[in-house]
Amino acid sequence: MRIPFLAMLACFAGMLCFSPAAHASKLPINFHGPKGLSQKLSGPYEGTLQSQSGPVSLLSMQFNFSSGRPSGEIARPGDVFSIIGGNSKHGHVTIQFEQNGKVGLISANFHGSDLVGDWNFGAEHGTVHLKRELLRRPNWM
Repeated sequence: MRIPFLAMLACFAGMLCFSPAAHASKLPINFHGPKGLSQKLSGPYEGTLQSQSGPVSLLSMQFNFSSGRPSGEIARPGDVFSIIGGNSKHGHVTIQFEQNGKVGLISANFHGSDLVGDWNFGAEHGTVHLKRELLRRPNWM
């Protein structure tokens, strides 16, 4: 039995429109992306923070993902920030952090196990490069 091409095309279009994947962007999820990305991102990172107006700083991040929410902390000498949110899509990651009610953002892409991108916190902004590390705290914290 042959099914006319237009009937088969209409059936396929209907399956796409009513599939759960078609409505995934409307789900109330704080952190979404390809399956396994949350596990890939979770863990300790160390690297550098380059400010547009200052020197390179050491940076440490402990990223946790549990109960569907990102958490953890980001630290540089003299400052500790709380991770309050974030999301991911197709290898691009955004991480929201705050300190004393002031919110900042890291926007980065994965390059292997490294996160490379930009950051901003109020008037400060620049580039960030974080490399996945073993479970340990940096000696300057």
